[in-house]
Formats: sequence, C-alpha cells, structure tokens
Amino acid sequence: PPIMIFSITNRCNLHCMGCYHHALQRTGKKEMSTDKLRSIFSEAESLGISFCVLAGGEPLVRKEILDITREYPKILFLVFTNGVLIDDDVIRKLKGRHNFIPVISMEGYEDGTDGRRGKGIYQRLQHIIEELGNKHMFWSVSLTVTQSNFNEVTDKGFIRSLLNMGCKLFFFLEYTPINEETEDWV
Repeated sequence: PPIMIFSITNRCNLHCMGCYHHALQRTGKKEMSTDKLRSIFSEAESLGISFCVLAGGEPLVRKEILDITREYPKILFLVFTNGVLIDDDVIRKLKGRHNFIPVISMEGYEDGTDGRRGKGIYQRLQHIIEELGNKHMFWSVSLTVTQSNFNEVTDKGFIRSLLNMGCKLFFFLEYTPINEETEDWV
C-alpha cells in the first residue's frame, strides 16, 4: 500500500467543540512505546509505503515523533496537528527536513477558528504560520468544512491569503457529526 494512516496518540492539548476524537470510546490501554512506533515505521518502509498520515489526538504531544520521523527519510509524514505545539524548538528541529509536513487545522478566520478551538488560537496559529513561512518550510492546512464556514474557507481571498503566507497544500475535510448537537454543522 502507498499510504498508511496512523493515530499515534489519544492525548490532545485542546478540547475543540465537536471533536470526533474526544467522542471515541477509549480502552484505557497505554500508548504504543517509542520502540513499537519505530518498528511500525520500519515495517512500513520495507513494504514500500511512501506516505504516513499521522493523526491523534494531537501527534505533537509525542515529542519523540520529531526524532523518529527523521530516521525514515524515504517516507513523507503528513502530520495533522492543531498547530499550537509548533514552537521555536519544533521549528528548529524541522528546519531542512523535507519528509515532515505539518498540516495545521483551522476553521477559517479568527471567529470560526477560535469559536471551535478556543480563544486566541487563531492569532497563535498566525504567528506559527508566519514563522514557518519565514523559515521557508513546507506546511499545509486542514480545513474542516461546516455549513457555517463553507463560504469562508472556499473564498478565493481566504485561499489567496494562505497561499501568500506560504501554504502549499490544502485539505478540505467534511465535518462528521459526533452528537445530535452538531448534526446541523454538516
């Protein structure tokens, strides 16, 4: 198979409204060890897997993932992240790496992003995106499309602003309702 999708943790540093991950039933089992993660990526590489989509929870709560992914330069890691754990240290570790692509989740502009993810998240992401752009790093966005933000996230001006900041790849994900209160988001 060319692609592997892998949720590497159940932990997350945010509590976003309508998050499917928080609605999943947990078994209480521990996370895979660092050695087990390495083993899985080694097996993926030997199978010829070219792309690993990493999700969670929030994959960057596992700081070791930065080092582990460095060990597999033949695999392109698309890391779906809320972005707020991308700090100067993470940027320094990723600088010059071409196999680790942060896919930063947003809901559009400030009102939509902060409304779902928490006050101040949008401004924080703007700073992180600016830093990634200043370092000429490849980054992308994941836009969860809902009934209320469809026009915003598909607006040419919005897309152009992300392109101007250096975004190279866009994912548009249809919102999946997790309970009756969010069914009208679809």
